[in-house]
Amino acid sequence: MEIVQFAHTLWRRRIAVAVGVIAAAAVLLAGPRAKATASGVAYTRVALDTPSSQLVRAAPAGAGSLGWRASLLAHLVATDATRRGVATRAGIPAAQLSVLDPTLAVPAVPASLPKGVADATATVSTPYVLSVYGQNGSLPIITIEGAGPDRKAAAGLVRAAATVLESQSSRAGGGTLQPFEVQSVASVHARTVIAGGGLLRSVIASVLLLGVWCAAVALARPRSTARRQRRRAGSPGAENQRAAGRCSGR
Repeated sequence: MEIVQFAHTLWRRRIAVAVGVIAAAAVLLAGPRAKATASGVAYTRVALDTPSSQLVRAAPAGAGSLGWRASLLAHLVATDATRRGVATRAGIPAAQLSVLDPTLAVPAVPASLPKGVADATATVSTPYVLSVYGQNGSLPIITIEGAGPDRKAAAGLVRAAATVLESQSSRAGGGTLQPFEVQSVASVHARTVIAGGGLLRSVIASVLLLGVWCAAVALARPRSTARRQRRRAGSPGAENQRAAGRCSGR
C-alpha cells in the first residue's frame, strides 16, 4: 500500500521527477566510459638457509652471509638469462615477461637523468610482470610478486620464479664459499583484481542520485498545502477555538 501511495505521489509530481531523471542522465553521460578489466596477481616467499638449518643448529657456518646473498639473488632475476629461464618454466614467451627490481627502481641520486630513466622503465606494457626483491640484506627472505592476464597465469608465473630461485642453491662450498639452500617458506597466494570500471561507477552514481531525488520529491510538502495550513492557523475561527479550549481546560 505504501509503495502504491509513493508511486502515486511521484506521478502527481512528475515534472519534478523528470528533472531528476535528466540530472541522473547527465551524470551518466559525463562519467568515464572505460570498461572494467580483470587481471591476476600472486605472491610468495622463499628463504635462504644453510645445509644444517638454523632451526636445528645455532649459528651454523655461513649464516651471516645469507642476507646479502638473498639480495643478490633477487637482483639477478632481472638479468636476461634468468628472465628467460622463468619464462620458459612458466610456459610463456620471454618477450611477454618484464622483471622489475623495486629496490633499484628509485635512483640513489634524484637527478633529472636517473629519475627520467627510472620513470620510463617503471611503465611496462607486457602482459606478464614479475617483481622480486629482498630485505636489503637484513633477512634472508626473497619476496616474489607477479601479475598476469588472470589469476591462474599469475600464480604460475610466481611459482616458476620460485622454482628457478630454488635451483640457484649452492649445496657444495669451496674454499671460503659457504653452501646455502633456497627453500619455499610460503604458499602461492593469488587473487583477481578488477581495474577501471568507470562506466559501472557512473551507473551506480546515477541510480543513487535518482533515488535520493525521488525520495526528496515524495517527502516535500506542496506549497498549496503549507499555505492552507498557515491560513487556517491564522484565521479568527482558529483563534476562537484555541481560546475556547483554554477556557474549558480551566
